Amino acid sequence: MMNIVKLLKLSTIALTTALLFIVMNVPTQIILTRAKAPQPQAILMLGGNRAREVFTLEFAQRHPDLPIWVSTGSPYERQILSKADIEPSRIHFDNRATDTVTNFTTTIDALLEQN
Repeated sequence: MMNIVKLLKLSTIALTTALLFIVMNVPTQIILTRAKAPQPQAILMLGGNRAREVFTLEFAQRHPDLPIWVSTGSPYERQILSKADIEPSRIHFDNRATDTVTNFTTTIDALLEQN
């Protein structure tokens, strides 16, 4: 009986420690990212969601100097951004994505080239 109680206590401690690590990891990553790049350097919009388009337009208006990178295959997103009051030279479209993963991976090289 005593071994079961010890095992339960150890399991509870291990589970609690793992959960704390997971919960604390996200804020830690955000803090480290902000320390490396405290100001946004570009806007990356991954297509496929109306809320992303709205956020991108609002964020772009608050940050008029940031380039906007759009990874999408949809002509709809191109049309929305083209009609917005955003300088066309700020917008860079990449239509090579075929899914969520390539939405990001096809754009990363261009972003890295721009530092």
